[in-house]
Amino acid sequence: MNILFPYIDKKPEHYLSKYPPRKTTALRMAPSPTGYLHIGSLGMALTCRMLSNQSKGVFYLRIEDTDQKREVVDATERMVAAFNQYGVRFDEGYTFGGNYGPYIQSERTEIYQTFAKNLVERGRAYPCFCTSADLEKTREIQTKNKTDIGYHGQYATCQNLTEAQIKQNITDGKPFAIRLRPSTPAGTRIGWNDPSRGHMELPAIINHPIILKSNGTPPYNFAHVIDDVLMRTSHVVRGEEWLPSTAEHIEIHRAMFDTDPTWAYVHPPVICVDEDGRKRKLSKRKDRHALAETFIENGYPKLALIDYLLTLYNTDYEMWRIENPTAPYADFPFRFEKIGKNSPLFDINKLNHISRNIIARKTKAEINAEVDEYFAGKNIETTKIKAILAVDRETEKPRKDIASYSEILTEYDYLFNRPNVTVEIDPTKGMTMKQKRMLLTGRETGPSLDAIMEILGPKEVAARLK
Repeated sequence: MNILFPYIDKKPEHYLSKYPPRKTTALRMAPSPTGYLHIGSLGMALTCRMLSNQSKGVFYLRIEDTDQKREVVDATERMVAAFNQYGVRFDEGYTFGGNYGPYIQSERTEIYQTFAKNLVERGRAYPCFCTSADLEKTREIQTKNKTDIGYHGQYATCQNLTEAQIKQNITDGKPFAIRLRPSTPAGTRIGWNDPSRGHMELPAIINHPIILKSNGTPPYNFAHVIDDVLMRTSHVVRGEEWLPSTAEHIEIHRAMFDTDPTWAYVHPPVICVDEDGRKRKLSKRKDRHALAETFIENGYPKLALIDYLLTLYNTDYEMWRIENPTAPYADFPFRFEKIGKNSPLFDINKLNHISRNIIARKTKAEINAEVDEYFAGKNIETTKIKAILAVDRETEKPRKDIASYSEILTEYDYLFNRPNVTVEIDPTKGMTMKQKRMLLTGRETGPSLDAIMEILGPKEVAARLK
């Protein structure tokens, strides 16, 4: 049926030979350019990087940008920059090079159309000319008849069009999508093994999913299958929100190759928040702390967020970190079977606890460098900040006053502003040390008073105590 994509002159075999099997494992990160980097994506990237290191494999970056309605300008560049800030290294992929590209889906349209055309020629897919109005009318009929909503069975009106009808519709300029014709019998189940969850299975799909949209580009279901075949991916690690679609993705692979995928699907849990007593996925649109960049802006050490995320993505990590407080996180022996199965709630208190311990362990030189980095361009004198953070540092019991460098301006605001406090002093007893602390800092606790007085200087101390 050359009238479909007549400019496509290649067969799938061309691309299968162009991208030969790898000799190593291959894991990938495949974000959509829809905004800033989500902390869940960062957590999965850390997981993939560690698993790749342990198997001496390849970790690559692919950009899935076929949904241009949701694409955000410069989002890809921002995500790559955020991965770099957190030290996530890719071996190949978008901006990193490699032999399995292009690594951005909008540049792979010809590949997708080649496979789609082949499926139509083999009777495993067909062009659908139904309009939005047609589909809405079908939905109304199905609702009235209390039938499963979707394009299937007698409602898949384009599946039986003759070649002559198809040619006439195309000649008439009617837009069309390409739909898959499922071959797994309805009522049966499609199973697979998830290394983190064990055997999984879902009912075989009855719907005829779109694999090429009317503009010639693929949705995620088709694009990811072709890309992971040709890029020779060994493990598809993706959020558990994709788990219900796995049967459809396996069906697409079966249609193309008459086999199940060679890779393993791994579905880590998604990070959630509690909203009025109900869990919902942490959202880049609704939740500022869903963005990895937020924690950099707020002055959290990068390792704090990394350590926190790894406690969510592997049940053994927290105990390992307690036993190895200063070891590089990459030394942790990450295992698929220890990926959690329950969606965790984002816990800022736990993150802060982790961060306080990390900051407390830093040397004076490390603290000074990170203070300079955080306050660069903020027009804030850091001499007093470095001095107060040096108190009790590199001792057996370092202070744990702050979880982020942004807290410095509130925790130690007395370094820059005189406290607005009034203290009643008994003239017969004089000023206690506790009263001196309140006049100097406005707080009942904090670093040693001698250290604070030295940092403030005798003139400022005298002014506050008079």
